[in-house]
Amino acid sequence: MELKGVLGLKQKIWSIWIYGNSFESFLVAVINPNRPALEHWAENNGIAGSFSELCENSRAKEHILSEHSKIANEKGTIGALYKIAK
Repeated sequence: MELKGVLGLKQKIWSIWIYGNSFESFLVAVINPNRPALEHWAENNGIAGSFSELCENSRAKEHILSEHSKIANEKGTIGALYKIAK
């Protein structure tokens, strides 16, 4: 199953760009979060700030990565998504 397709199932992101090459043992993923979903999550978790500030917030990043890692594990695609975006 295509990794981009698996991760694209989540409504918490607008887009994903994934790059890899056969000479490296890792992928690079750029995740563009869904603004309303991220702002809603931040409000529910007592985090304030602009959308740009939320995108830089360590708790928000961890939340996004853990959600996508969970999906990837469930779909059997990749177990270490956190390492991709770190």
